[in-house]
Amino acid sequence: MGNFATSGKGVNYASRLLLFGGTGSIGRAVNEYFEKQGWQVVIVSRQPISNDNQICWDPVAFTAIQEVNVVDALRSQGPYEAVCWAQGMNYSDSLYNFRTDIHTTVYQANVVYILNSLHVLLTQQLLKKPARLCIITPILLQ
Repeated sequence: MGNFATSGKGVNYASRLLLFGGTGSIGRAVNEYFEKQGWQVVIVSRQPISNDNQICWDPVAFTAIQEVNVVDALRSQGPYEAVCWAQGMNYSDSLYNFRTDIHTTVYQANVVYILNSLHVLLTQQLLKKPARLCIITPILLQ
């Protein structure tokens, strides 16, 4: 049986998952799992793809005007009972070959991305209370 919530008027609707990175290999598996459980999955991707349940947004590199458009798109498909961040960048190296410039990019693509997107979700009140949050991080250090 699917995962359904009840509105204040007694109407059932599918729970909504906002999935960052839903076009990647991990994100596609997360998307497939939740859709099979009856969730409505809204995918956020940095690259535009023609899909009604997808929002194109890069929370690291966006302007105030872009934020208004993104908030409108998020609000039109929300509010969200759960958010999953399965996006990011990984880079495997060792402390002997550490490069600050690459790790700064990795930090922005993973940590700053999550912080900026969560900031927008919270300040725009786009999450149901209590919302479930999940971070799947690709950051590795060998």
